[in-house]
Amino acid sequence: MKTSEPTSEHLQKLAEARRVLLYKCPYYATAVYAFRPVVEIYEPGEQIQYPCAVDASWNLFINEEFFEAPPSTRAALLEHEIGHLLRRHPERLRMREPQKWNIAGDLEMHNTGGLEFFNDLPAGVCYPKLFGLPEGKTAEYYYEHLDLDGGGGGKNPDNDNHGHCFRESDKNDPDGDDSSGQKTERVSAGVTIAAAEEVRNGKDIGSFPSWLQIAIEEYLKPVHIPQWKRYLQNTLFARSPERSFHRPARRSFGGFILPGNKAPIAQAAIVLDTSGSVLMGGILDEVFSHTKALLDVCAKPVVIYACDAEVHSKTSVKKLSDLEGKVIGGGGTDMGAGIRRAVKDGAKTVVVLTDGYTPWPEHSPGARVVILRIDPNSPPPPRWAVDVPYDGPTS
Repeated sequence: MKTSEPTSEHLQKLAEARRVLLYKCPYYATAVYAFRPVVEIYEPGEQIQYPCAVDASWNLFINEEFFEAPPSTRAALLEHEIGHLLRRHPERLRMREPQKWNIAGDLEMHNTGGLEFFNDLPAGVCYPKLFGLPEGKTAEYYYEHLDLDGGGGGKNPDNDNHGHCFRESDKNDPDGDDSSGQKTERVSAGVTIAAAEEVRNGKDIGSFPSWLQIAIEEYLKPVHIPQWKRYLQNTLFARSPERSFHRPARRSFGGFILPGNKAPIAQAAIVLDTSGSVLMGGILDEVFSHTKALLDVCAKPVVIYACDAEVHSKTSVKKLSDLEGKVIGGGGTDMGAGIRRAVKDGAKTVVVLTDGYTPWPEHSPGARVVILRIDPNSPPPPRWAVDVPYDGPTS
């Protein structure tokens, strides 16, 4: 068997299968156009094991059985192979026996409502009841319960010509240095987003394949952005936008290019409460989560002061891992010590992350101070500070 690039006739038949599939399942457009077709040519006497196959890099191997099949069968085969890849069956193979794993992957897909074109697949398709196995299980479950040698639960039926499979390949990914995992992630996201848009436009989610319904529901689930995070961002970006030619305005006047708006980058120092009530009170992970949220919106590097009753460390931080070994403390609490040190070092804005159980300076330290109290029941800070209301962990 050898491979070749598809001819114009091959591409025409492939395009016909795409049209049939996308007419009924338009959300598969990203996936079906991600395939790179490779034609397999068999020598006389060689047995064709399957009409088409895929590998993890989205190469689609097709042969004369595929081209001779009716358009609806070709569309069903494309949907079948898309199902293998979007369920990440090649990645989940690991050290398992490939042929048996392929059958297990088929059983995972061929549940009730698993494929739109299930009835158009060629004869010899595997499905759970054919093996005496329950529906709705994972490929891993079916692999463990399949008995292809006969006898016992999940025994192999007389007709084991399941036909379609995925396989390893030495073909290069047409997208260059993009890994197969990244490509699958990108295609999967495209399919989910397209399907979700159809749901938004009134299509019943129950009309989608069952595996895709789960992805749609997850995608449409509202993302909770805590009010404290919005408030903190608005507080740090209170200044008016700056004008910059790095991002020109969309509209021009009299042929002149005008500068666009550029959000100012927040310049802030962070005082991190490392007192005993934080380090041993079970909220350190939450403090780190808030620190990461701050790093996302502040100019880097950010200077972070680890402080309990005194400042123990001053660290220039670009990413959260830079704090490793620098979170020192465990004693009493006085966030005023950290604020005074940050102002002395020239900070114009100081953000304090604390549980709130601390004495505060009586007077303003001469800089803008923003306080996030992780325990909303703690005593309120003085009026000269900006108190950010806390309403839950980051998402």
